[in-house]
Amino acid sequence: MDLPNKQLEIRLQTSEILKKIELYLRGKRQVEKYDGKTTQIEDLVYGEPMANELGIQSIMSFVELLINPHAVQGNFTKEAHYHMYVSEVHEGLIQNIMINRDKWNIEINQIGCVVDAIMNFVQPFYTRLINNKERESYTDTMRSVETNTLRENQQQGIFSSMNPFKK
Repeated sequence: MDLPNKQLEIRLQTSEILKKIELYLRGKRQVEKYDGKTTQIEDLVYGEPMANELGIQSIMSFVELLINPHAVQGNFTKEAHYHMYVSEVHEGLIQNIMINRDKWNIEINQIGCVVDAIMNFVQPFYTRLINNKERESYTDTMRSVETNTLRENQQQGIFSSMNPFKK
């Protein structure tokens, strides 16, 4: 895969953000372990989970609906729209956790920690929608991919892949 395509893949990739949130909810942290030959990444328990399994899965489902490549294809024409949306997400997250707190086994004093941790990822993620910056960036990346592809074709000759004498 060439560099512009890799850049596009990285920009649209949200699994790293989601993994960090899930690890936090599970009371885990990823660490690198070196055995003398190879380095492996392991999940290390460093605390208590913030919720039971049902709670973690429910919260993660909510978060996955917020943080995904499709979510940043919108456009907040004014910064006020962004602030209003983030406020609504914040309020919805709090309500969801408060309503399900007992069923999800979340301690009352941990609700703020859970909400703040998630919002610390959601807020910067959604700044990409302000004044259509995500689409502009996406367009620039696609333009770079097209330019590089055209340049490569011109250097190789348009029919170079069909040349039976070329090694």
